[in-house]
Amino acid sequence: MPVPIRQVEHEPEVFPLLTRSEVDATRTSAWYETFEDLTIPSRIIDLETLGEEEAFRDWLNGDSIFLPQDSENVSSISSSSFDATGSNSDSAPVYHLPKLNTAIRTAIQAFGGSVFPKLNWTAPRDAAFIIPQTEGGPLYCKTPADVYLVLKSSDFISHGLDYARAYASGSSDLVEYAVEDQQNETEEVPVEIVLKKYIQMIPSREWRCFVRDDVLLGVSQRDTNFYDFLQDSDAKRQVIDAIRDFWEDEVRLNFTTGGGSYIFDVYLSADMTRVTLIDFNPYRNSTDPLLFTYEELLSILLAHRRRSRQSSPLPYGLAELSSDAAGLHVRLPILKIVESASDPEANRTTPAFAGNMMPLDVMALSQGRNMGEFKDAWEEALARGMDDVSSDDDE
Repeated sequence: MPVPIRQVEHEPEVFPLLTRSEVDATRTSAWYETFEDLTIPSRIIDLETLGEEEAFRDWLNGDSIFLPQDSENVSSISSSSFDATGSNSDSAPVYHLPKLNTAIRTAIQAFGGSVFPKLNWTAPRDAAFIIPQTEGGPLYCKTPADVYLVLKSSDFISHGLDYARAYASGSSDLVEYAVEDQQNETEEVPVEIVLKKYIQMIPSREWRCFVRDDVLLGVSQRDTNFYDFLQDSDAKRQVIDAIRDFWEDEVRLNFTTGGGSYIFDVYLSADMTRVTLIDFNPYRNSTDPLLFTYEELLSILLAHRRRSRQSSPLPYGLAELSSDAAGLHVRLPILKIVESASDPEANRTTPAFAGNMMPLDVMALSQGRNMGEFKDAWEEALARGMDDVSSDDDE
């Protein structure tokens, strides 16, 4: 009788190896139709189909801040010296995106006057400071010019247009591709602008959910502030039950192109019974793990596998993470919240993406100038400022 060969199960890496199709599955255009009734109303603008992809790339990759012609005044910079193209110079380049202007205006009108923009996988959250904060909240765009300005001002947006970054798998210092992707690294990433109906959300109800190898491992609070009502054990159980049921009933069987490893964001109703799907993200380090680390998520996955094979309880450390006092046979997912007002995550003294911010007068000074011209203008402005200070001292 032949001796059976034992199959060796390889330990997974911190990040799964994602294929291009699995990364593309997290584009809004790939999943929106399937989950349309469960998510925020959106318009997806395919720049290639619109016939203005090349012109849009030329504008976005330009080394100065010009706004496309006829995109209306920029609501975040009120200066009569700049026209709708963002320039007061006769020699300033003019960018024409008339079809995109129309498509953006149509979406804004359809959604009641405001939208939240994305480009491919990425929202320009690091540029939210460009638009004045109103009762609507960050990235509240009311004109095509607002949309253009936040896209142009964001460092994150370029990540979604660079092939190596867009289809990277794993950590940023070790870019990996699936076999079918290795010959395509010089391709351009198709450009899609996603305009979502602007809905004012209460940050404490936003959650990020981590799925690895078809297992819902963890759920993290997205807004890392301390909320007293979330400390209640019944509230925690409601959050876990609502999200687990939503994943099992709606996401797991319908998000079939995601490859079994992905991250999704949701928003809960006030009574924590209704779940709205916000977005999907690739399972890789470019997606913020928030209160988890990816190493920790891997340890949860490995513990789950051991328990599945041995029918043994979770180790105490993982049971503790679940906030379940019993500590035995804890059912996934593990919930993570900020548990103390003194937690470092709840006491950041600088706003998110502070390193990306700049004063609005600097933005105004940069309008219509390339980097060399901006440098000269900035030095001239500094010199004028020093002269003003000297004059004040003389008085």
